[in-house]
Amino acid sequence: MARSTVALARVSRLAFITATVRLARWRLRHTWRLLSGVGLGIVVAVIIVSAVPLFTHVATTAGLRRVFDAPPGSNGITINVTTENTQSQDIQQIGNVIDGAVQTHLGHTLMAGRQFSLQFPELPVVSALHGAVTEAAMQVVGYDPDQFVSHATVLAGRLPRADAAQTEIALTTATADALGATLGSTVVLAGPEARPPLSGVGHVPLTVVGIVALNGDDIFFHRLFFDPQPREHFSSSLIVRGIAVNDALERFLQSPSATGTLSARTPPQFFWYYALDPARLDADSLGDVVAQANALQVELPNTLLDLQGAPRGGVSDDAFLRLADYQARITTLQVPLTFVLVLIVALVLFFVSVMAEIVVDRQADALAVLRSRGVSRPQIFGALVAQSLVLGVVALAVGPWLALGAVVVLARLALAPAHQSALTVLTADPLRTAYAPLGVALAVVVAALGAMIIAINRAVAADVLAMRRESARTTRTPLWQRLNLDVVAAVIAVTGYSLYILVLNRVNAAVQFQFGFLGLIAPLFALFAGALLCFRVYPLGLRAAAWVAARGRGPVPMLALAQMSRAPRQSMRTTFLLAFSTAFLIFTLLFVASETQHLRDVASFSAGADFSGALAFANASPTTLAGGMAPYQQLPGVTSVALGYVATLPPGAGVATQQLLAVDADHYAQAATWDAHNSTEPLAGLMARLVSQRADAKRTGVIPAILNGALWDALHLTPGTTFLLSVPGYDGDRLRFLAVARVAQIQGIYDSPQFLSGGVLVDYQSYAAVFTTAAATAAAQPNFLWLRSASDAASLTSVRAALTTSTLKLARLTDRRSLTQALITDPLQVALSGILSVGALAAIVLALVGVLTASWLNARGRLTNFAVLRALGTAPRQIAGVLVWEQGITYGVALALGVGLGIVLAALLLPALAFANARTQSGDLIGAANLPAIEMLAPAGTLALALGALVAICGGALVLMTAVVARPSVSATLRLNED
Repeated sequence: MARSTVALARVSRLAFITATVRLARWRLRHTWRLLSGVGLGIVVAVIIVSAVPLFTHVATTAGLRRVFDAPPGSNGITINVTTENTQSQDIQQIGNVIDGAVQTHLGHTLMAGRQFSLQFPELPVVSALHGAVTEAAMQVVGYDPDQFVSHATVLAGRLPRADAAQTEIALTTATADALGATLGSTVVLAGPEARPPLSGVGHVPLTVVGIVALNGDDIFFHRLFFDPQPREHFSSSLIVRGIAVNDALERFLQSPSATGTLSARTPPQFFWYYALDPARLDADSLGDVVAQANALQVELPNTLLDLQGAPRGGVSDDAFLRLADYQARITTLQVPLTFVLVLIVALVLFFVSVMAEIVVDRQADALAVLRSRGVSRPQIFGALVAQSLVLGVVALAVGPWLALGAVVVLARLALAPAHQSALTVLTADPLRTAYAPLGVALAVVVAALGAMIIAINRAVAADVLAMRRESARTTRTPLWQRLNLDVVAAVIAVTGYSLYILVLNRVNAAVQFQFGFLGLIAPLFALFAGALLCFRVYPLGLRAAAWVAARGRGPVPMLALAQMSRAPRQSMRTTFLLAFSTAFLIFTLLFVASETQHLRDVASFSAGADFSGALAFANASPTTLAGGMAPYQQLPGVTSVALGYVATLPPGAGVATQQLLAVDADHYAQAATWDAHNSTEPLAGLMARLVSQRADAKRTGVIPAILNGALWDALHLTPGTTFLLSVPGYDGDRLRFLAVARVAQIQGIYDSPQFLSGGVLVDYQSYAAVFTTAAATAAAQPNFLWLRSASDAASLTSVRAALTTSTLKLARLTDRRSLTQALITDPLQVALSGILSVGALAAIVLALVGVLTASWLNARGRLTNFAVLRALGTAPRQIAGVLVWEQGITYGVALALGVGLGIVLAALLLPALAFANARTQSGDLIGAANLPAIEMLAPAGTLALALGALVAICGGALVLMTAVVARPSVSATLRLNED
């Protein structure tokens, strides 16, 4: 008996499964088109949630490798050791210990080989100088000749050798000219214990055997400048460098001649360089690399102290500080990326829920008939859920692979060619890469299936009678409306944003930068509250409009609004699906345009001109401003040039840093870039005011000055008051300045309320006249140049070549156009903009598919109603008018609401999203408040094109629908239905 019961149960289960599968297949033949739309939405959701982490991984890896592009010298580990034991075996032992420690911690990230350099300290040159200077100090830098030879070009003579009787050096042309040295000359350096000049005791004689040209940007030299550099303020005192061979310098250290030359006060330094291999780094391994580098910095100095002589060593943290800063940028960027991903997925899931409801509603009549004719509810439920599960499985099977392909295509389109090598992190192991974000994709599929199951459960619960009763009564108030979730979300949004404004903006810049993501939370709740509020108000608006239309004369709007107010759910879901997608599209267009302009403003603010930089020593002492500018004005493509003197002033008056810009007021306005937000008065007017007071400055000794807001407020100045500042090279009391005008910011001086940076802008001629008549120790000679050029390719090529390779080259050159391009093509910037753009495009396409499908099916489902109206004498034009009114209201409200929400969303989110890309021209992170504020920019052409395309698509669909319903066949439509 028991066996037969079990057998019957098995047969019953098998029959149930067979019937459910058969029912699912039968319903699939009727609904496969709509189910394909639902499946498309789920697949798109899986693609997006899989593509975002993959594309972020590629972009962050590209940015990580870009960290090593510039500046030179920061591409690896630099270990500096000083020791009193300078014998070869001691140096060898130290090198072995360093090798072991570096390989243990970071060996898997390094390029093959290492670079070793022995460097003498800066020692005074005591041999007779016949060049342009009267005082100089030289640092001798040693290299391995086999490594060095590929980084230098011999112009005259030869490279130094280790086996020469006397230590040999090579000099650059500029250094040789400055010292007056020629081939065969002897340059003598004096140590701290040296006897009277040229006595031979405590001196280092160096024979010049070669004149060479070096690639100044070559990372091999680790940011060492071999052309003469001024010791301070571009005076006649120079720092120069000579190039020698490591073995020759080691031999000198072991000779009696080193006694009195290099002592404990001026010891030689030993450098070991290890280059990181960018191809071995990716964003996933960045945290481990930084942690291992920190461990190396702690352990290696202690290990060296255990050796004989207790050598002192340290690991340069320059490269790893950049890596840590970049890691912070990645962490910061994850917040807006996650926010954007949530918005995109929410829109896609909204589409899936709308399409699921359409599928179920489309089958409602048939399902109710099946329930009335004996088909069990579990069978219907199981059949529809089985269809949904198949869609989910298909999405999980194909979505990750489509995401991988989409990321490869997007990376090739969005990333600069130099950054596309990062694609290897995807292509090395495609299977593992494609399914790496499987957990997130699975969660999205489960959420989508949940929305479908809820809709299915509601539909299968009704039979014919229940369906008829449901259609004749008002829909029950939704749960969120009964709980007043829109009010709760609004309160959270207002409270959070108020706290963000009142609290976060009062802390220092570092804290503000780290917690700037809080500005995204309040807009998220505001968006949620606004959406729910719209859902609450929309039916009330339809009822009010229907009441007004009922008192009008025309029957068409009355019929349309009466139908919409009677069943608002259909029009509401299509309206808000299109509205939210349109809002996201508008927000994306506004963000991309505004952020691009913001990056241009940042570059312009940082550079201060098309090109700016410090004068090299050879050009740093012009006799007149006109004489100094003349060579640059003659360059092809140059339109304006201005010289000036830039100096850093001691902090004071509550200001952390102060900078003085003494500019040629006659030409600065034509050469410099000046943001209109810096001041209400144009730069030309400000310069004219300085020029007009030039004579008074020379007569009174008071220098007219324009100050930025931070310094003006710190000194509590008013126009016409005088104040004192300490300036470099002035031994007396502080110089007197006259407050002429206050500007919000001065180009190149970063400031925020939490980190005050004072800026003083004066006329150079006024400053030089007052400075030279005062107790000054050195002349304030021009040391900085601002240059404006034409924008054509030939002009830019000419100017860039002159400013980087010729005798007119500038130190610390800033190229505004190159900086702008670097900021815009920054992989992290591309990641955010690219994901936003792709997400917005996918959302709007899916929204259009959903809206047009829903509208089309709604019109097709009401053919019977339209046929009845036609039979009662309603004209085809009036029937078409009813549909035009309904769909016109739906599309019009959706587009208007979408534009409004998009603008509000952009206004709230732009400042919060901009902090993720805040950085200086060198790539260092700074607080977002230190940069020009981002402003919302509306690209009129792009917005008009996007909205025009949406209107055209909706209008075209409306024309097709009216053509179908305007002339229904009464005999074909008025027939018995499935009941």
